[in-house]
Amino acid sequence: TPDVYSYNFFVDGVKTVDPKNHLIKPGIATVDSMVFVAGKEADFEDNKEVPHGEVRQVWYRSSTLNAQRRMHVYTPPGYEDNSERYPVFYLLRGAGDDDSGWSTIGRAGFILDNLIAQKKAKPMLVVMPNGSLPRPANLPRRAPGAPPSPDFAKRMAEFQGLFVKELLHDIVPQVEKRFRVQTGAANRALAGLSMGGGQTLAVVTSHPDQFGYIGVWSAAIFGSPEDYEKRNATFFESADKVNRTVKLFSISVGDKDFLLAGSKNLDELLKKHGIKHEFHLSSGGHTWINWRHYLNDFAPQLFQ
Repeated sequence: TPDVYSYNFFVDGVKTVDPKNHLIKPGIATVDSMVFVAGKEADFEDNKEVPHGEVRQVWYRSSTLNAQRRMHVYTPPGYEDNSERYPVFYLLRGAGDDDSGWSTIGRAGFILDNLIAQKKAKPMLVVMPNGSLPRPANLPRRAPGAPPSPDFAKRMAEFQGLFVKELLHDIVPQVEKRFRVQTGAANRALAGLSMGGGQTLAVVTSHPDQFGYIGVWSAAIFGSPEDYEKRNATFFESADKVNRTVKLFSISVGDKDFLLAGSKNLDELLKKHGIKHEFHLSSGGHTWINWRHYLNDFAPQLFQ
């Protein structure tokens, strides 16, 4: 099927990339080679003869983590040639990738180029941060497949709170200082896949007034629905406020995704409390094949 695929070789038991292929997918644990198989199904993510934006690496000082951090920033075609201010889409990656994930295997730049050229999406900046954080020593590990205990869920929520702080206190201010962007919730969108979807939830449940568009892809709540509801009581009790600020709250997950049950739990909690949202069930699993499509479907709905 036409799409983008990652692969690698094993030579004498050692995993390695293809030495004759310059297309590389960096990651946290592995580095893979990539291949693009052209065809109708992959047309939306192809490198076409359309005006292209730019993707740049941006380093910034994180006061939250006391470190220099990197993010990738997409600026739309024509950004350098005018004085216009643009809305901003903050796009978060999963745990296996680094901040280049969305602009390499995720094809975000090409997807946005094509949508903007077709006038399906408004020109916007796309900020792709590094969502990785130092793992706290007191965060217990759990066996694969084991449900998270209330204590694990509570500590994970506190851990995610670090990223929430970095996003709101470091990343957003840096973007608004260094780029020509519009400010305020109506001009900000936030979405993420897997770990990034969990981080998106952590942001919107604690600061529902900061982003007007929310996308949660292949993600799940931590802990039981009852525990999650209790820990985020203020959010769930503020449905009117959330519905006024958040113009789009979209959940997407595959029917074979291992986080399907957790996504459904989130859907049910939002329904229970009257928080307006959409739930999209696609085919497939926890893969980039789905996430690129989710981005292609989500971006045209922003800032309209």
